[in-house]
Amino acid sequence: MKFCRPTILSLILLTHAACVTAQPEVPQTAPKLPGEYKLKYIARIDGKPVQMAYALILPKGYDTEPAHKFPMIVFTHGAGECGTDGEATFANGPGMELRRNNPYKETFPFIVLQPQCPPRGERWDQPAMYKAVSQIVDAAIGSVRVDPDRVYLTGLSMGGKGCWMAAMEGADRFAAIAPICAGTTHPDAAGKLRYVAVWMISGTNDPDAMNHNNEMMGLLKNNFAEVRNTIVPGADHVVWPQFYASAQFYEWLLSHKRPNPAERRAMDAAGPYAAHQQVPPRAPGHYRLMMPVQINGQPVPLVCSVFVPKAYSPTGTPSPLLVYLHEYNTIGTPFKDLVLHGPDAELEKKGNELWKANFPFVIISPQIPAGLGDWGQKPMIDAVKSAVEELAKSMSIDKNRVYATGTNEGGIAAWQMAIDTPTLFAAAAPILTIGGLNPPGNAEVGKDLPTWATATDVNPLKNVFEGKERWKLSSDNPVVAYRGPGLYEWLLKQKK
Repeated sequence: MKFCRPTILSLILLTHAACVTAQPEVPQTAPKLPGEYKLKYIARIDGKPVQMAYALILPKGYDTEPAHKFPMIVFTHGAGECGTDGEATFANGPGMELRRNNPYKETFPFIVLQPQCPPRGERWDQPAMYKAVSQIVDAAIGSVRVDPDRVYLTGLSMGGKGCWMAAMEGADRFAAIAPICAGTTHPDAAGKLRYVAVWMISGTNDPDAMNHNNEMMGLLKNNFAEVRNTIVPGADHVVWPQFYASAQFYEWLLSHKRPNPAERRAMDAAGPYAAHQQVPPRAPGHYRLMMPVQINGQPVPLVCSVFVPKAYSPTGTPSPLLVYLHEYNTIGTPFKDLVLHGPDAELEKKGNELWKANFPFVIISPQIPAGLGDWGQKPMIDAVKSAVEELAKSMSIDKNRVYATGTNEGGIAAWQMAIDTPTLFAAAAPILTIGGLNPPGNAEVGKDLPTWATATDVNPLKNVFEGKERWKLSSDNPVVAYRGPGLYEWLLKQKK
């Protein structure tokens, strides 16, 4: 079989129960329906042909939003997944999570491109291989509806090395990269990747990868884009599953876009990202703050979305503060350098301009650091409370009107946090759109805390609410709880 010219995607299989055979010399139409596709590509490297298989995954909505361009993740696999048909690229990484129907699949917004290193002794860190990846990326951008400013690159083990090499080969292609347990150092990365966000990941029981990442952190300290280095306590070389399974890993990617020339000049003028002085927000709008906290003894930048309302005054009447904890397994709505959930997302929806103009709350929405735990763990909640207290000190916040709310797992955690910290919170408002969630175990302790729970299924909660005069339970549609004034008006009536 002959394959199409290098600038065209050549389709050999699709998963919608139909087999398409490539015709010799005839360019194939690019895929148009959501699903998995296995393709082959012939790159030209130094005048020589390099054939490479790859998998392409188009997300939900690709066929119903014809004008929309989608962010794209490029995934370079490990040494055990080399091959010629693209199938083994689903053994790990984003493709595996989507194929196993990870709950975030419903909100997963990315096109996924998974090149496959040939099984002939090649490796991703060989020039022919990482240059071929660059050509496949360019071909995909030209063939399917990719947002060229939101192209991301990640890889594990051998693919982590390839992630570094492909990024340096074509840094202008990528908004952010996430090499996992790569075990390699590249002194020239600082010059080539200064505008590309970088997230390095390793485990404490993988000293080679950890030491190389620490070296890279030193080399990249003067980068103009964000650079982070996560070392997972007790994790060995196989550290990647907890990250690729986490919705927040992908939200970190989505929070970055490729800077245009004007934005690069602004980054140049601002100097190294690590040296930026974070100042408390004062003007209305959404802000991305990095709150320094400790989780399991490790310093972690807790990413928080902070909304400042139009009525906020740094020197006038203090504003009420709403603390929102997101649910698991849902990828939020991209907005500038943020990914929004809950009240934040509702405020930015079209048609809500008047509501937004009169919204009285400052909102802080922390994001679970991917791979480091969940809301059910005390170190995580302690980190949230630390971030809330720090924000309350640096902004004009009414300390008697601080409220905890959240959706599903985040709702239970916010409720528990408010019960455990009555000196901080005036009320709790968990929003539960799914069943099977257990209420706080020490609910009786919080009987004097004003609580309004809205749940799809109220029956499992009725016993908990009996005899508590300051608690109320509602079966109103919890999906729309953050869209109307009722919840917010009730919260404002509660005061410590």
